Amino acid sequence: MNVHSWVSLIAALGGNTAVDSRVASWRLPPHPHQVGRARRLVRKKLTQWGFADQADVAELLISELVSNALEHAHGPIGVSVSESDGLLRFEVEDSNPDLPDVQLSRRHDERGRGLQLVDMLACCWGRDHTPRGKVVWFELPVSAQAEHAPAGTACAGTVRRAAHGHAQRLAAIIAEPS
Repeated sequence: MNVHSWVSLIAALGGNTAVDSRVASWRLPPHPHQVGRARRLVRKKLTQWGFADQADVAELLISELVSNALEHAHGPIGVSVSESDGLLRFEVEDSNPDLPDVQLSRRHDERGRGLQLVDMLACCWGRDHTPRGKVVWFELPVSAQAEHAPAGTACAGTVRRAAHGHAQRLAAIIAEPS
């Protein structure tokens, strides 16, 4: 269980859970077909909560993080999504304590773009050690129409805050010259 999960659990036990706070989590076995399952679980939960407009970006980024966890760790993978105070938070936890960094990839490289995508498309992201390994997380505003996190919200341990909307960033990637 990571720091964010512990804080949520302690708040819930103390009766301090916000009415609009939502949490869902899953343990996935370490098999490649679990990447697709993680995408489906996240899309279904976001749709149930009324945030289907963020499902495409969330699916892409969850796929990248679960794929990284499968490649670099051993054992089950934890995936969670929560909503609170206008932000959707996604976490992928694995058994490898090595914290990942964004790699600079050239246009024709076949690997190494996962965290670049997270860095470009999430309003913020980070990675933290856990007692069993690490957690890599990212946050998205509850609406794809919002380019930044809602006013008054901050990402704890922020690595980066995005400056443009998803469509502009994706257009820039596609338009990159060869």
